[in-house]
Formats: sequence, structure tokens, C-alpha cells
Amino acid sequence: MSVPFYNLLFNLDLDAHAAEPIYLQLTGRIAEVIRSGKIQPGAPMPGTRIIAKALKISRNAAIAAYGELSNQGWIQTEVGFGTRVALTLPDYSPSADPTARPLASPCGFQTPLFAADAQVACLARVDLRNPICDSRLLPDVELARSFRHPITRLHRRGHNLSDPLGPLEVRECLAELLAERRALPVDADDMLLVASTQEGLSLAARSLLPPGSRIAVEDPGNPRAWAAFRRAGLVPVPVRVDAEGICPEALEDVCVAERPRALYLTPNCQWPTGTMLSQERRAAVIEVAAVYRMPILEDDHAAELYYEKQSWRPLIADDHRGVVLHFGTFEHILDPAFGLGYVVGPREALLAMGQARAEEGLPNLDLMAGALRDFVIDGSYLRHVRKVRTAYRARRDLVQAFLNGPARAIFTTRDQASGLACWLEGSESNLEAWRRQADSLGYAVWPASHWRLGEAVRERSGLLLPFAALDETEWRSALALLQRTLAK
Repeated sequence: MSVPFYNLLFNLDLDAHAAEPIYLQLTGRIAEVIRSGKIQPGAPMPGTRIIAKALKISRNAAIAAYGELSNQGWIQTEVGFGTRVALTLPDYSPSADPTARPLASPCGFQTPLFAADAQVACLARVDLRNPICDSRLLPDVELARSFRHPITRLHRRGHNLSDPLGPLEVRECLAELLAERRALPVDADDMLLVASTQEGLSLAARSLLPPGSRIAVEDPGNPRAWAAFRRAGLVPVPVRVDAEGICPEALEDVCVAERPRALYLTPNCQWPTGTMLSQERRAAVIEVAAVYRMPILEDDHAAELYYEKQSWRPLIADDHRGVVLHFGTFEHILDPAFGLGYVVGPREALLAMGQARAEEGLPNLDLMAGALRDFVIDGSYLRHVRKVRTAYRARRDLVQAFLNGPARAIFTTRDQASGLACWLEGSESNLEAWRRQADSLGYAVWPASHWRLGEAVRERSGLLLPFAALDETEWRSALALLQRTLAK
């Protein structure tokens, strides 16, 4: 071996006091040297005893490092030839998918690397990636008061078994609320309480649909729901969405070609475009679902967040064939930390989901559910709904004035009748250029590809711009900055 070769491998900088284990530090340093091209493919590597002695580390650490390097494809060992740099090195070019490569973790597990966009967004000053409510609007005094009685009841209950569907008195209260506010007549026995819509979707996917099943989903659509389905072993199949919501003809084509076992749908405020499914399409979708024996998972995440006259009912209210499971949540009205949602549908399905929830030992919801019941009964809930609806309408109007004015040359948008975000449409290149400019100012927005099930570039794409989390003063400041990006 030449002297430079020894210098490269025997003078590596290792820190015995770092959080990362020595063998992983050594793995990374040697990989860097090989990747830089300073050691050519096929070059012999020193033995583990030699490198351990030169670096003053244990031989076990050297052996572990060589094992990692071999697993990652940087070196190879052959009987009679010793250990050498691999002839074909791993692809670490920028075009390689960073999420597909395992990263040796100091915790002992192989974990995926974060995508570059996710890393940048984590450093952003303002996170505008997902629609969330403004927790500063919470009525903290009234909400704190609502927890007093449930805590007392929980203390007195002792070791009595909980109802797998959730406390009966809470389900009765919510049934009355749904009948009054959503025109949805429902019995308390036809309701299951869950921590969130996401938990409800996961439970439904795991307990009602066999692994490997296909599930039809909207495209563009909700990536969080897709993730829940994939983790349950389901295969999401995209169905085209246009300005009126999901297309029944496209849905029927998917049913013929793919035979999905269920359909995930956001008909009242399509996620992410915010469109509302028309009455004609609602009837057509239910008909297709009935013909192909395909249950519908209806996500009504923005039920109370309408800013004009309410003109719709939940899809399940028009379901006379028992093919709809209705998912609702309070996280967009109160806060994601206030973990409570509900599922309405056939009791047999709810009992199966409740049993799965109990078997998995998911957190008991009695305390949160009891607090919500008291919050509803004393009138605080409806007062809060009116307050946030007024606040969010003003914020929506500010953002839409910007989109319909200075930003009109780049984006087109429709008036958002409900929800927590505006949907911006335009060419893929214009949207991405503006998103990167916004990101450089510290405003993180998901790229258009985030909302699509597939990577194909389209003539018209869309970005989601949440408006609820920032107040009017914050938005005026943000829009003044974002307006500068339009000229670049």
C-alpha cells in the first residue's frame, strides 16, 4: 500500500465522546473517502486489526464498521483476496431517491433518510404545509372548566370497564349535535368515538379490509389518509378529481379495472382542493358504490368550517343502502391536541373497530370525551364555532384578495366556501418557482407533487395555502413579503 493510502485511512477524525457510536463514525468517514474517489474501486483495504491499532479503537468497532460498509456496498470480502473497495459503488448521485436508502441509526434500527424538502420545511420560520386551526383562539377558561366534572367521574369510576364504543352519555350528546347541526339523524349505538379521523381511518383499514386490498382515493387527495391505508397493507388507487369533486365516470372505470374494496372520499370540502361534491355526483357515487359493493369512508373534516350559507348534508344522510362510514373530528375547530373524533355507520362495523381499538390498547377517551360533552352542553362549543368561523372568514378574505389581485398572473383560485386553506392552480413550473421563492423567505409550502398519487407532471397543478393559523396582522406582513416573489 502507498503512504497516501495509509494517510487517508489511518488519520480519520473520530470522537470518542460523540453521541454517534465509534463504528458508525468510522463507517461514515471511510465511505466519504471512497466516495471522493481518493481510493479507487478494487483497492485493497487494511485488516481490522491494523485499522483498529492505527486509530486506537477496539477491533470489535472496526469489525462492525466493515460490516456496515459491506452492507452498504462500499467494500467486499472474498476468500483468498481479502477485503477490497467494491468494484461497483453505490449510487449516491443527487438523482438517487434519498428516502429509499437505509441509514444506519445509532439507535440500532435502519431508518429512512428524510427528503430534502422535509428537512428544509422543518427549518422554516412559518409552516404553511398543512391546514391547522389557530390554538390562540381557544376559550381556555371554559375549556378548563369542562374538564372538572369528567375528572371527578373518572376518579369515582374506579376499575369499571369502559364501553368499547365510548361513553354512552357522550355519544348521546354528539348524536343530538349531529342531528341539529348536520341534519344527520343518528342513534348513539351507531357511533364510535376515536382519538382523530386519522385513527378512525387506520382502524377501519386494519379491521374491515383485508391486507392487499385496493382502495379508491381522490387524486389530488389526502396524503395522510394514503399513508394510513398503506401501513394497513392496502393499495391506494387514484380517481380523478375536477372542479366539481370526484368524477363518477372515472370512479366506475377504476372499479372495473382495479376492483377496489372501498372508497375514501371528502365530499363536503375536498382535501385539498376544497370543492364540494354536487348533489348529482353524490347520488352517482353512492350508486356506483352500491353496484360494486364498495363501502365509502366519508371524511367530513371541515363540517363546521363553512363561511357562506350551508347547503350540504353528509353523504351518509342520503345513504339508504348501508355503504357509508362517516368520519368526523373536532381538531379543526378546537386543536389537534384536543384528540377526539367519531365514526358513524353500521353498528357491526363500529363494534369490529372498537374491538380492534381495545385489543391494541389505544388510549382511553373517557376524559376527553367527557370534557367535550360538558363543553357542548354549556353552550361554549357553539360560541367557539361562531368565533373561529368569523376569524377564519376574515383571514380567508385577506388571502383570497391577494390571490385574486397581485397573484392573478401566476395562480387561479376559486372562493373557498369551507375549510382552512385555499387551493392555488397554475402551471407546474410557475407553482414550483413561486414555492421556492416563498421557501427562501421562510414560508414552507408543500410542492404540488405532495398532493398527487403519482409523479406525472400535469399541465395544471395545485398548491395548498393554509390561512387559518396566522391572524390578520401576521397575514398582512406575510403577504407583503410574498408579493415580492411574484416578480421573480
